[in-house]
Amino acid sequence: MKKLTTILILCLLSLKGFSTHQVEDYLIYNDDTLFFYESPLEQIDNIAGKIGRIRKSESLSSGCWRGFYAEWKLIDSVLYLSKVFACDNDDIINKTIEKVLKRKFDNGLLSADWVNGYLWCLIEIVCEHTL
Repeated sequence: MKKLTTILILCLLSLKGFSTHQVEDYLIYNDDTLFFYESPLEQIDNIAGKIGRIRKSESLSSGCWRGFYAEWKLIDSVLYLSKVFACDNDDIINKTIEKVLKRKFDNGLLSADWVNGYLWCLIEIVCEHTL
C-alpha cells in the first residue's frame, strides 16, 4: 500500500510538467511586444482574489487561473498598466482595477509604481526562411 501511495503521489507531481500554458501579460515597448513571465499585478497581495470578488466571475480557465491578463506600456522608462482583460470574455475590466487599487487611470494609463525588482520578458520573434 505504501508503494502504491508513493507511485500515485509521484504521478500527480509529474502532471505539473504538463500543465496548461497561462495567458501572459504583455508589454508594448516601441514597436515590440514582449510577454511577461509573471504579471506585475501579482506583486499586489491577493490581486486575483480581490478582482474575483468584485467581478463575481465563476468562469475560470485552466489557461488563465488568475481570471485576467493585462497590457502594459513602457514610456520614458516608466511602466504603465494600460488595459486589464477578463479571461472569460476578453472584456476590459479597468474599472474593476480602479476599485481594487483605489486609483484611477489617467488618459488610459496607470503608473505601476508598486512594481519593484526585475521583470522578465520574452520577445516573440518570427522568422521566415525561403529556400
